[in-house]
Parts: sequence; C-alpha cells; structure tokens
Amino acid sequence: MDAYTLTRAAQSEDVARQWKAYAEDLERKMALLSANFVGMEALKNAVVAELAIVDPTNSLTVQQNRQRILEAARNAALAENRRATSQSR
Repeated sequence: MDAYTLTRAAQSEDVARQWKAYAEDLERKMALLSANFVGMEALKNAVVAELAIVDPTNSLTVQQNRQRILEAARNAALAENRRATSQSR
C-alpha cells in the first residue's frame, strides 16, 4: 500500500473512534436523563399526593392543569433550543 492509502485508513479509523466515543457519551447522557425523569416523576407523584391531602381543591391536583404547565414549559424550552441552534449555524 502507498502512503496516501495508509494515511486515509488511519484518518478513517480516527474518525470512527471519535464517532464511537460520541455515541457512547450520548448513550450515557440519555441513560442519566432517563433516570432523572423517573426520579422527577416519582417526586411529582409524591408531591401531588401530599398536596391532595393538604389542599384537595388546589388546581395542581387536576392532571389537565399540570399538563398545561408541563406543555408550556416544554414548548418554551424547545423554542429556546431551536433559537440557540439556529444562531450557532
């Protein structure tokens, strides 16, 4: 093999290692986010159960009200992410 082919092969191996490391990092981050989500869901359920005891007429004991808050926050976060992504390009 000539030097060019060997250099290209080495570069390809480096790129493949970088992508593999990137994918493994994303998998770790996704696992952490998933675990955090499960924890936050458990915490939310405990808080809502306690709130229902303390103040059964509180609007946050109604699922639809909590869903509206969740959707508003999620939409705002997604919009901010889109803005940040479009500005970085």
